[in-house]
Amino acid sequence: MDFTCWLQNILQEKLDQDDEWSFVCRGMLQMNDDEKDITVDPVSLTYLQERMENAQQQDGIFAAGAIARPYYRAMAHTLKQCFENGGKLPSLLLEDPLNLLASKNTDRLEKIQADLAAVTPTAKGDDLDALKTFLFKKMEPEDWRVWLMMRTTIGSRDWKVMPPSLHECLTGFATLHRKKVTTTTTKTKTQRKNAQLHVLTVGAKALSKHWHRDRQVGFWGDCTGSDTAKNTHANTILIKILTNAVWINLHSLPHDQIVYEIREKQGYGVRWTKNLCDPLSTWLFRGFLEPQMENGHLVGWIH
Repeated sequence: MDFTCWLQNILQEKLDQDDEWSFVCRGMLQMNDDEKDITVDPVSLTYLQERMENAQQQDGIFAAGAIARPYYRAMAHTLKQCFENGGKLPSLLLEDPLNLLASKNTDRLEKIQADLAAVTPTAKGDDLDALKTFLFKKMEPEDWRVWLMMRTTIGSRDWKVMPPSLHECLTGFATLHRKKVTTTTTKTKTQRKNAQLHVLTVGAKALSKHWHRDRQVGFWGDCTGSDTAKNTHANTILIKILTNAVWINLHSLPHDQIVYEIREKQGYGVRWTKNLCDPLSTWLFRGFLEPQMENGHLVGWIH
């Protein structure tokens, strides 16, 4: 049996048992994104999707940082890569490439790697019973973030929330910005704020307010000009970050906010958020990130 199909089958088998693995198995098996009624810039979304598809075709399933559903395919890819390297985890997960950001589970990763190396010979020989025991008995559900190339840090969120898919990330970025305008009613003379759709995307709006912070490297370029020009420039920046991702994390913020964060090799990044209190909430693009720096909040991340 094909290894990816085998993995799909054991995930379904474990899901049917309805135990502590149910949530993570359900998330790995989910085939489609939860479609929401979101108004996007079709030009930006199509462009981003095409570029990400090209990157994945050329460089593999993780070439866009975020991954497409179903996630078990990415898990199978990572496991097969480990088998080819004698049970070693991808080197990127064992390193801390960014300043002031570090994984908290280094010892745990070494233990996982040792256990995986022990079952690799039988797994390569199509005897997968030992691998199944390793996945569900020697690993904990929280350990499984390694199969999606995600970090574990102090603020990492548990598996009660799955990371957004690549489609959800791109859609959140390409959503049309809603500009609040003040109007006056003739009868009551009261003012109210209405939201009017903009040509500008949420991602471009965020970059137009953020790009000036990096004065030394100039990573963000100049996000100026027409709304269409800003959209185009923001799309280019997003692609630059996603296709050079070295740090992916899912962590918490106050007020039941969950954050999905992706950073490239210099530390520049992007993030999306979701409100856990609202079951109908979608992943929203939160903004751009500067590299971690001492006293960053005090200086407004200007450097």
